Amino acid sequence: MSLSMIWGTIFVAIVILVVIALIVRSIVKDKKKGRSVSCGMACSSCPKNCKGMHNPAQ
Repeated sequence: MSLSMIWGTIFVAIVILVVIALIVRSIVKDKKKGRSVSCGMACSSCPKNCKGMHNPAQ
């Protein structure tokens, strides 16, 4: 394996890790703001039948 292949692999790995870190950061920020990936707080269209689990009026 040549040195350029190793550096290319390291670069791609760093880019992937940065993208994953940004996705996780976005999810954590949304959770702190009360938003969720799985529940949009719209019980009428919820496939998980979340009726009664939260109060949308609050």
